[in-house]
Amino acid sequence: MTQLTCLSLWQPYATLLVLDNPATGDPFKEIETRPMPPWKTPGYRTFPGAAPKPGDWIGIHATARHARERELDQLNNAVGDLPIHFSTEDTRDGLMLAVRDDEVETAFEPGAWTSGNTHGYWAPYSALVGTARIVGAVPMVRPGQRSTPEHVSIAEDGDGVTLLRWKFDGVGQSADLVECEPIGHEYPFGWYEPGRWAWILEDAKSVLERCPRCMDSGRVPDDRPEAPRGLHGHLQAWMPCSVCEGAGRLARYPTVAGRQGWWRLDLDTLAVA
Repeated sequence: MTQLTCLSLWQPYATLLVLDNPATGDPFKEIETRPMPPWKTPGYRTFPGAAPKPGDWIGIHATARHARERELDQLNNAVGDLPIHFSTEDTRDGLMLAVRDDEVETAFEPGAWTSGNTHGYWAPYSALVGTARIVGAVPMVRPGQRSTPEHVSIAEDGDGVTLLRWKFDGVGQSADLVECEPIGHEYPFGWYEPGRWAWILEDAKSVLERCPRCMDSGRVPDDRPEAPRGLHGHLQAWMPCSVCEGAGRLARYPTVAGRQGWWRLDLDTLAVA
């Protein structure tokens, strides 16, 4: 894979897509919320750019800025028992994320991200932070609506917001329920509102864990003219990945300038800053 379709996000949302909660082992964020589907869908406006296909690998790119200060304040003060805190102090190149290694609900104190019960993670700006598979996109609806076999319902009551991901074997009222999954842990990290879309991502990993060029194998097909070839000219030889130098992962985040919409990155030109 030499060309990677990329999506740019503000921090900390880009890094949260490739970061696991150390208390549970589950990803913090597996859904990206947008006002439209990521690819051509009848009856809907499409996200701009050359879209990937369902199941394709995409690059997770961090823009040159973080989310608005009020969003960070809301994340820090209104996420209940979510064991995470964001600090923007004294950082021009990124955010510092502090994640608890337990499920203690005690609020973070100023400077707590440097204490022993938390882990610090760097969330850089203007960088390729990871890769993931985009496996689906479903509309957000009010409870009881069934516009598609799969959707996310949003219900608000006195106790807060309930998010459920529904899967049916059809659209009509006679359709049988296949699965109903609570996804309330995603709510702080997206804009959930009927009429918007939830893009479903899987197998996300940081570039510090998986090279975006060789996908952690450490090698790529040797496509040089002098490389040996087999029957019908198929490539037979392999060579060390030039991006990770055979390590299967990167030592640092590559500095990359992103764009709006879907955009393509030539992986052979990655410069690790």
